Amino acid sequence: VSTVGISPTKSNKKEGNSVPNARIAKAAKSAGVKKFVYIGVATSVSEGSSAKLVADYLEGKADAERSITQEFGDKALIIKPSSVSGGTPGEIRPPAPPGPLPVPVYALAKVVVDGVSGGLKGVVDGNEAIVAIEGCQGKRGCEF
Repeated sequence: VSTVGISPTKSNKKEGNSVPNARIAKAAKSAGVKKFVYIGVATSVSEGSSAKLVADYLEGKADAERSITQEFGDKALIIKPSSVSGGTPGEIRPPAPPGPLPVPVYALAKVVVDGVSGGLKGVVDGNEAIVAIEGCQGKRGCEF
């Protein structure tokens, strides 16, 4: 499971998201890892109105997704939230543009576990898709 990357507010965003994840995927494949789960960024963000402000960040995340898919094919799971809530009260990671509400960390964690231990693979794109996978709607800790 990789959540490695550089925040959209930091310098070197493209290489900081692309290069380490490509190396991690290659090393994992060489070590015999059977499945790979990566936390990317929702298409709603990469195609949204503020995408130009964080273009390098988004390009780095997309490069990482391509590298992981190249190494693991249908054994990869790419989970693409817009942002995640549930850390320090009031904190959202990564810092998100206005628009979609952050996905609850509990829902994201359940999808990660399904990717590692279950048959979930492919791409889960967007907060609603993440929450829907575990039937998390309306449950404590899964509120939008």
